[in-house]
Amino acid sequence: MQLDFAFVGAALLLGFAVLSLLSGLADGRLSRFGLLLLAAGFAIGGWVVINYPADYGLAQIPVVFIRVLAALTRIS
Repeated sequence: MQLDFAFVGAALLLGFAVLSLLSGLADGRLSRFGLLLLAAGFAIGGWVVINYPADYGLAQIPVVFIRVLAALTRIS
């Protein structure tokens, strides 16, 4: 389950990186923070996918997000 959280975290980092880079490009500059987020997202996501390719393929992305959402909303 820890790897699910890492994978979803990496996807969120990549999403924020794209937004930051697009914002920087709209202002005519390069966002260093966006590049840092992009590198961190690819590093974490790549590490998870390389170590466990069968569990974290392209078709499994929605399943992983649903598992993480279910784990976060579980009240016990």
